[in-house]
Amino acid sequence: MKFLARLIQVMLILTPICILGWLGVENFVPSGTFSIQHSVHDASSFIDALAPHERVSDPKKDAEGNWIQTIVADPVFFFVHPHRSFDTVDATVTFKNTNTPLVEFGALASTNPERYILEPLQNLLIDQSTWSRTVDGEMILLQRKSTYKTIADFLAHPPSREEVATYHTDLSVPFRLANYSASNVVQTIPVSLRGAEVMKTYLKNEPIHFVFSYMDMNRDNGSDPITISVTDETGRPIISMGAEDDGNISSNAHASIVKTLALDTSSLPEGVYKIELQADRDIFVRSIQTTQQKIVFLNGVYLGDEDGYHQTFAPVTFWTEAKRLSMQTRHAASVQTVMIGSKPFSITTPYQLTTTLVTEPGLIPVHVAKGDVEVLADAPVAFSPAQYFRPDTVRLLPHTDLDQLHVNYVLAKYTPPIIRDGWTIATVHLDAQKLLLDQGSWKFTFSTPEIAEMKSSIDVKAIDLVMKRPAMLWYEKFLASIK
Repeated sequence: MKFLARLIQVMLILTPICILGWLGVENFVPSGTFSIQHSVHDASSFIDALAPHERVSDPKKDAEGNWIQTIVADPVFFFVHPHRSFDTVDATVTFKNTNTPLVEFGALASTNPERYILEPLQNLLIDQSTWSRTVDGEMILLQRKSTYKTIADFLAHPPSREEVATYHTDLSVPFRLANYSASNVVQTIPVSLRGAEVMKTYLKNEPIHFVFSYMDMNRDNGSDPITISVTDETGRPIISMGAEDDGNISSNAHASIVKTLALDTSSLPEGVYKIELQADRDIFVRSIQTTQQKIVFLNGVYLGDEDGYHQTFAPVTFWTEAKRLSMQTRHAASVQTVMIGSKPFSITTPYQLTTTLVTEPGLIPVHVAKGDVEVLADAPVAFSPAQYFRPDTVRLLPHTDLDQLHVNYVLAKYTPPIIRDGWTIATVHLDAQKLLLDQGSWKFTFSTPEIAEMKSSIDVKAIDLVMKRPAMLWYEKFLASIK
């Protein structure tokens, strides 16, 4: 009896010590590695449920009794609450895909503009392709007709850029315009653009010169600074500059006067340069003056309204080779019919993004009678035919018609997922230092473009995370001492 009593006493003493020790290890992570195994049905203090409800179902059981959440629209997100800082995050997702061409996963990296770091989970366009396939590590080359024996041969002697579609990679051979010469003639782009924009321009031993005329419309609370940065075709920073808020951080809709921000550099070598204008929706660029001859806007443009600037609507015409255009307006007065080439396209309801496929070949004009429209495009946009150029390869998207575009090669940085017991399992590696940690949370997302249009779906079963940072020195010494 004395032995049993002593044993109980020891257990009563050791139990809280063990619990405190375990909690300490969980909290401080001395090993540097913290793992979370998360079923979509389980409550977790580290991982929130998938949202919003109109795009993903509540947790439910499938026919085999597995708990799942079904994604039916794009995008779907959830928040992760790391209790310590980490250097990397490995996310392993277990899911079933019902005919969704692209499934990607990643996290928010910045706001104003909102930017996500995304990595592929599954690409059915590549997985199900009947073209000849060459694999070299993470790289995959699909060929309509087998011309190149290796990916190295393809990269060393690539075909014309017009023949190539890419996915999560690009051609190593830089883009060059034949018969291009510099000019110092100033041209004006008289168009209202709202918020952040990304442009590309072409230079050949000439300086960059842009003058942005802009207004702070003060429709939203908060400061409205503007930042402009330039990088070359290798991603090397060239210049960064900006301007502070106009001093009015209220939402009283008192517009500032028209201000200017000049971007000037010394002469730069030939190549394609990216210009990123970072600003929130209160900033309206009213015109752009530049000596650059080739200027395109990427992923579309946000055509601003004229309220507080002009008395009437200002029509806008832009040119693009896009095969898919999506548009919406935020104001009832700007409901309108847009002419895409020779075909009318109706925007009938505010805040409703409407999409159309473009069948007319080549560069076509798009006429927006009232402006005030957000435009998403799968090819660059220019405000004159002479300014248009296409420095990037075709992006492989769900709607990409390789036959229509005369694409004969697809180059991708992509590792197909594994299939186990009927489930698709894929892991993505993320640099945690590049993710936005906002109030102690990361915002993760599933990107499934065009999933609603195709009436496809994704059943998510589990999201497992492994977060890593260097182990604590005393922990490494302790492990070494017991070996």
